[in-house]
Amino acid sequence: MNKLIARITGTGISLTLISQFAQNVFAQTSSTASAGKGGTSSSLPDAGTTELTYLIFGFGVLLFVFGMMKLVKSFR
Repeated sequence: MNKLIARITGTGISLTLISQFAQNVFAQTSSTASAGKGGTSSSLPDAGTTELTYLIFGFGVLLFVFGMMKLVKSFR
């Protein structure tokens, strides 16, 4: 029973952190900096910080590598 509660808690915390990181990376606030240069006021949205983008990309690469290693191991 305690193991199940620990797994549910860990999963919930992980999903919360991932959603917060993704919200910061894919922020949908419009940037109006290019409006003075002939652009439109509805230019591309702000994509968040570069560090968070690299963090999420790196985490995705690690998950891919780990999954591929498990897949290869399952065929042996």
